[in-house]
Amino acid sequence: MKIPQDLPQFADKKTLFIVTSGQAGLLFELFSGKLAKIAEFKEDPVVYSDREGFFMRSGHGMVMSTGSVYESKKFMAENRFLKMLHKEVKRAMEKGNYEDVYLFASPHRMKATKAALPRVAEKAIKALFRGNYIHTNPLNLVEKIGELKTRLPEDEIEMLTREDAKKILDESKQARDVMGK
Repeated sequence: MKIPQDLPQFADKKTLFIVTSGQAGLLFELFSGKLAKIAEFKEDPVVYSDREGFFMRSGHGMVMSTGSVYESKKFMAENRFLKMLHKEVKRAMEKGNYEDVYLFASPHRMKATKAALPRVAEKAIKALFRGNYIHTNPLNLVEKIGELKTRLPEDEIEMLTREDAKKILDESKQARDVMGK
């Protein structure tokens, strides 16, 4: 779909939007004023039974002990979803050669989601958005990027190089030395 002119057009860099929730994910490609869904993946919901893993031990006409061996299916489902996310994003990054990545994920899952991304995608992340945006219109997500860029224009953001950081640290060490004497 075409991106309206009043929103960022992503004309110069191929961009990937990664939108996830607890069990579903979407990948969108943005380039030259066009937005396209390139992948959709979903982990099946966890199904629980009433007496999962329940056991009883008895003998001589008496029940001696009961209990259940319970393994968290939710944890296993989350791990399967994160592996699926890694695979889909890796495939997209290899195929699309994206320069910028924007990640939209649930606040409580942001750290795990970011850690599950391939290294090349993690390095390309430009911004993180916390919230459940899985059912949000992708144009609203582009609008969020536009709001971010108007607040923080890239021209005015100056990134420190290693040399600049080293110089600042050396100056602060010299100042501490002078103050300590």
